[in-house]
Amino acid sequence: MEEENKSIAEDIINLNNIFNTIPAYNNNVISITSGIAYSELIRISSLFGNYDHAEPIIIKNSKISQDIGSTDIYAEIDMSKVIYDESNSELDYKDKKRINMNFETSKHDIKKLNTIKYAPAVGIIDDKNNNEYIITDGNCIVHIQKSEYQELPCAPDSIEKQLIGQPIRNIAVNPLKRYKSGCEIVILKIYNNQLECITFDEKEIDYYFYPERAVELNNVKCDIELYSRYFMKITGNDKVDFSIAYDNHDYWLITESITTLKIKVKTYERLYNC
Repeated sequence: MEEENKSIAEDIINLNNIFNTIPAYNNNVISITSGIAYSELIRISSLFGNYDHAEPIIIKNSKISQDIGSTDIYAEIDMSKVIYDESNSELDYKDKKRINMNFETSKHDIKKLNTIKYAPAVGIIDDKNNNEYIITDGNCIVHIQKSEYQELPCAPDSIEKQLIGQPIRNIAVNPLKRYKSGCEIVILKIYNNQLECITFDEKEIDYYFYPERAVELNNVKCDIELYSRYFMKITGNDKVDFSIAYDNHDYWLITESITTLKIKVKTYERLYNC
């Protein structure tokens, strides 16, 4: 692993040296990062823009905060621990420059961007003359169009100030994903202002967060039933936290998790009464 990291660092330095010899790239390099980090950036971008038509994606300080194709679900993804400019090896990790980009991607663009995801080092250059970004590993060059948007709708700031009950923490992701597979609607059940159960409707499976209360609540009618169309649309692969909030006459499901590369993922989904 140490030798591999050393090799990646050398590849980043070599790519940076190449850029320094190209006048058009001077002062326009947004980032030079490892291929691993770049691959994760494209994977996350595909969650927002992997459609036949182009969708805008805005990254500020290596963070994305915007809707996911609907005003009923928003995501906040903090990539700042993984996605940053690695060209200056003398800077401490915390002082390295984070990424700011606003671009448009479609399914075609994602496929194009993925062509260099296995490169050891990847550079992103701001081509101001052509209103696009140049992405290259030094051999292959990909162009991606900038977006005209500078801001996109995000979740209301007031949501987390009005939580209902206690958050549900450290729930294993894989069983829930398995139950969710093939289900279009998931029903969240609240008893005494506390989220207790998830019903995977088509499969007629009730999942209780607290085993000691499962038998007690099984034959009890819940106080509130809310349905989710985007349950766990974006999550990590290990543990997940859930919270229910009530804001401006709307119920919201807040889902929090961390990916394998320590990227924080949070979604806010508007829920509807059954």
